[in-house]
Amino acid sequence: MKNTKRIMAIIGILLLILLPIILIISAILATKESNTFFVVSLYSIVVIPIILYGYILINRLVNKDKIDYDNLFNQDESKDNKNDIEK
Repeated sequence: MKNTKRIMAIIGILLLILLPIILIISAILATKESNTFFVVSLYSIVVIPIILYGYILINRLVNKDKIDYDNLFNQDESKDNKNDIEK
């Protein structure tokens, strides 16, 4: 699952970096295909973050019972505090 998240994050970052570059290049060039590239990249700049957010949200809801991310670090700290008090 960690590898899937990491791959999705890398793909999302690469797309969010490349799409504005494609947007600028297609805005400068005046060809038949540049209009299509402009519209597609503009649409993707808006839609891809929404899809990634939805993926993260669904992943949290599905795995909520498996891992409690909010208390993951608090439990480790409380164990360390108990060990310090006992010493």
